[in-house]
This record gives sequence, C-alpha cells and structure tokens, in this order.
Amino acid sequence: MNIQMRSKQVTITHQKVKKMRFEFATATRIIVGAGMLKEIGALAAGLGKRALVVTGSQPERVGRIFDLLEDREIAYRSEE
Repeated sequence: MNIQMRSKQVTITHQKVKKMRFEFATATRIIVGAGMLKEIGALAAGLGKRALVVTGSQPERVGRIFDLLEDREIAYRSEE
C-alpha cells in the first residue's frame, strides 16, 4: 500500500505484494527508566541462574551488566 498525503487529500493505492510470513515475539516485561541498570542483577536473579546477553557490535558497552550479573552469581554468555 502506498499512501500519499497532499494538504487535506489522501490518496491510497494498492500494489501487488508477495505474501510474506512475519512473526514477532517480545519480552513479557520491559522496564525503562533512570537508574534501572543497577537493578538488572536482582531482576535477572528472579528469572534463573543463567543469562544470554546480546551485545550487538559493541560488546564493551555492556561491561557493567556483566559485573551486576556476576555479583548475583548468574552465569552469562555474550553474543554479538
């Protein structure tokens, strides 16, 4: 679908698109806010004793997370 807006007029045109399957699953709990990083150890401990940490292309940015997990004796594996 292509949507174009010109002042108060809206034009919608349909284009043939191959059928695509898409699935999106997300966490059951997302916590955002100032100071939440320091609570990650306690939050992770409530879920188990092992964690998978997905770091992206800059794993050095998550060193504090590793420290907080270690403080709670949570084993972790890091993946880019």
